[in-house]
Amino acid sequence: MLIEPVSNLEVLEIIRVRAVLQLRRKASQRLCAGRGVQREVVMVRRRQRCISGGRLLPAVALAGALACGWLARNVHAADGVPVPTAEALVRPPVTDLIRFSPDGTRFAARVERQGQLVLVVLDFKTTAGRVFNSDRGSDLASFRWLTNDLIAVQTNKLGVRSFDQSELDYQSAYVSIDGKTRADADTIARAVREVTGSTDDLIVARKRASDYGSVELEVVDSLTGKIKRRLTDEPPGQRIQQWVLDDNLTPRAAIGYNIKTRKRESWWRDSGAAKWQLMSAFNPRVERGFYPVAIDAESEIWVLSNLATGRYALHVFDRASGTPGELVVGHPRYDIDAGDLIYEKKRHVPAGVAIRADRTQFYWFDEQRARAQRAIDTGLPNNVNRLQFLPDGRVLVSSYSDVEPGAYYFYDPATRALSEWSRAMPWLRLSSCRARKVGPTRRATGWRSSPT
Repeated sequence: MLIEPVSNLEVLEIIRVRAVLQLRRKASQRLCAGRGVQREVVMVRRRQRCISGGRLLPAVALAGALACGWLARNVHAADGVPVPTAEALVRPPVTDLIRFSPDGTRFAARVERQGQLVLVVLDFKTTAGRVFNSDRGSDLASFRWLTNDLIAVQTNKLGVRSFDQSELDYQSAYVSIDGKTRADADTIARAVREVTGSTDDLIVARKRASDYGSVELEVVDSLTGKIKRRLTDEPPGQRIQQWVLDDNLTPRAAIGYNIKTRKRESWWRDSGAAKWQLMSAFNPRVERGFYPVAIDAESEIWVLSNLATGRYALHVFDRASGTPGELVVGHPRYDIDAGDLIYEKKRHVPAGVAIRADRTQFYWFDEQRARAQRAIDTGLPNNVNRLQFLPDGRVLVSSYSDVEPGAYYFYDPATRALSEWSRAMPWLRLSSCRARKVGPTRRATGWRSSPT
């Protein structure tokens, strides 16, 4: 939503709380639950902005926050909880983006510290930790675990509005927790993922010097920075930018771009010794088509196709006909892309998919994970509940909604106990921090899937 700046106005017209409730019903019920506020006049300075998490608050939400925060400080909701102020609403989260290491012994999080977003890594059992930050002019934007010792991070400049930021405002770096990593920063920034079954090896994508626009994959030892082996040979087509590897790291599919026909070309083969074959060629801007994204545990190629409905859905590639075959999962109104797939930790095969609908939904391909998702969605209804399955059997739940800034829970599948662990903005809601039981429910609808 684009928000036009307020021009030549000193007074924002009379705001009716009832109108705010109609447009932002759920959020405003928390903010304006008091019945004493009927009509208020809000004075707003010219060009005043309210920034939350790098984004402008919608105008109606800002007006509601001003009316209920600044002009109704003594108003209380029906349950007796004080209405939050505008300062409390735009204050950055104290902790978010909690993610566990591959072995589950450590976790990292983005933490607000003296006005700066920094990276904190803690030992889960002892809670002993360290704080990592670059300089006072940068915030931590994102991070990802590569090995148990190595975290790739991305920072962005402080004081630059989100819509004014460019690629130059972001910088890549890395953190070696124990100081074991000796690979250079450029290699780590190009790392695709960790090699399954290894604790130190990384799959790195580099540009080919002999073929402009193409990339090649290689295995690099993160401890020494040395190349152990190359995974790709001569590309099957022009400008191959994506490779799809099987569980043995053999390239089985590739995606490129033909500069003459201006079409996206996809290639596939049965094995590492087989000859490459053209899978599809289409212009995604004006044509429907399909392209490969993953290899499953049975060595079948999965493709994303919009041939049937115009929406990209996940199919098994039919080698005999050379077209998308059995439907795996899809949504009638929303596309699935390659970044929505969730992979196994022990084997790099698809385990689930996130469908980014009006409210993000998660579909798991095995019954155990699907059962856990249904139980948690029952215990935390109306929330987006993202699951991280830990090596010890527990599940870390990241839960948020339009009225919940974010909370983290632990779920024990054996006892079905859901216990609160941390909150992103604890001052906005009183947390009970008590365990509760969640029970099974019927499978949620809203997507189509093939029978298992």
